[in-house]
Amino acid sequence: MSDDAVEEPWVCEFCKGLSGKPRASSRARSCTSNSKKFPCRSMLAAARAEEEERGRGARLKRARAAVEEQPAGFSALIAQKRCFKIYEVYGVSYFDLAAIAADDGLLRNGVDDDEREYQYLVRGGFGDHSKDALIPGTRWVVLRELYETCAMANLDLLEKFDKELVQEMKLAREEIMEELHKQYDEEEEDEQDT
Repeated sequence: MSDDAVEEPWVCEFCKGLSGKPRASSRARSCTSNSKKFPCRSMLAAARAEEEERGRGARLKRARAAVEEQPAGFSALIAQKRCFKIYEVYGVSYFDLAAIAADDGLLRNGVDDDEREYQYLVRGGFGDHSKDALIPGTRWVVLRELYETCAMANLDLLEKFDKELVQEMKLAREEIMEELHKQYDEEEEDEQDT
């Protein structure tokens, strides 16, 4: 893109600017209108719900279903195995969640940087050795273990997940801001009506 390129002015993707309302926030896709004639914020909420269902929501639902489908004995079995194959990545954590939950002091006083332990929630193939018939399952796996046991091509799924997570969190923040704006506007309208 050249320095001479002119950036087009922002226009609400739903009413195309016909409502005359300002942009809901600096990165919002819609204006602040939510009238019957221009229900832009309602349309944005519906569009976001659809995007969530296709993306993040579907992934989280699959993760929850995969973990819930595993009997307790099966979960204990794969907890003792190493992950040699990643099928899908569901989440990431910077800390050992079990250790934090077990240590009340960490919950009260905060977690130090030296207590970081990067983990991914993965659905993968688990075993004692890469030549084993791998057992499919879902659990939190320490990042170091993934690098020690998985093929580099398989680790591309982690990078793909990380890139999607950045976009997903951006959309989540925008959605929350939209919801808060809507809630604020509704409260303001209620106050004006009384």
